[in-house]
Amino acid sequence: MRTPILALLLTAAAWTTPAEAARPVGLGAALGVAIPDQGDIVLDPAFAWGFYTDIPLLSTFTITPSTILYRVDPQSGQGASATDVSLSFKFVVPIGPLEPFVGLTAGVTSSDTLNPHVGGLLGASINLVSNLDVFAQVAYRLTIADGANVSTWHIFAGPLFRFGAS
Repeated sequence: MRTPILALLLTAAAWTTPAEAARPVGLGAALGVAIPDQGDIVLDPAFAWGFYTDIPLLSTFTITPSTILYRVDPQSGQGASATDVSLSFKFVVPIGPLEPFVGLTAGVTSSDTLNPHVGGLLGASINLVSNLDVFAQVAYRLTIADGANVSTWHIFAGPLFRFGAS
């Protein structure tokens, strides 16, 4: 599994020359669902939303700070609100207006307590016009808690406004 991903990243890096300019910084919004599960109990999906900043360092590498809000176990009536503050490192494969990406993410989850989380993500963005993209992303986060670790799947889509022409 690691070999194809590594080959894809190396191929993308080989296509990038130092003379290529990075894409402009972008500000986006995300809407979707968070599906947390804790051990054998799969909790109900919850509406999730947030904001993120896309900061391209190269045409093939982007850092993305983000904040996502959702509810853990919303159907029980006793569910807690959760906020994930993350920093993602995305490896982008620029193929014209389509830009698939894979990445790693880490940060903190604030609910009843403050706990670290780590994970990965997979998605793509499509450039609609010169400074407006849309994206779709699936992310997995493992929140490391004292009592029990919580795995959460996040499925998002949304717009991304880029500051400057691309």
